[in-house]
Amino acid sequence: MRSPRAGDRTGATFGDVALVLSALLLVATIAWPQLRAREREERIARVLEQVDAVRARVEDLRASTGAWPVPDGLAEAAGAPADGTPADGEPAPRVEWRRLAVAERRELSGQAAASSAQGVPQDVPGPPGPMFTLEHLGLLVVHDADDPTLDALLERYGTARSFVHGRSWVLVLPRAPAP
Repeated sequence: MRSPRAGDRTGATFGDVALVLSALLLVATIAWPQLRAREREERIARVLEQVDAVRARVEDLRASTGAWPVPDGLAEAAGAPADGTPADGEPAPRVEWRRLAVAERRELSGQAAASSAQGVPQDVPGPPGPMFTLEHLGLLVVHDADDPTLDALLERYGTARSFVHGRSWVLVLPRAPAP
């Protein structure tokens, strides 16, 4: 058997290992921001798809019934995920549908007051009071802690009908048309 000589050694030296590790670290440093940016773009695209799906669903229901639907399960039915935390550790955005009731007070005057007074039983004292009408607005709400997602929603839908409050973006859909 031959004894190994100093010049015949095989294997990696400390310098070789350090060089390979520093090259890997350099590649990771360059690639990491690009991977995170791609993940963020995919997340924004998913949220925009969910918002469009819920909006299309409620607008279809509104077109068929003439009023905004009640919120029960509409976001889930349109493909929005339930609350949860994906593998990357960030909380998933939550898409919700809400209906906001708006009460408007209208004073009765002249002919309207006289005609409504005829339908009032005689034992009710005083003139007829104001008339209240109840109308509904549709609200599509996205809860997310990711500011770029909320900014993308504002950019897409504009600030005339949408706004951000805290960590939620709200799109206000107009009142249902009068029948």
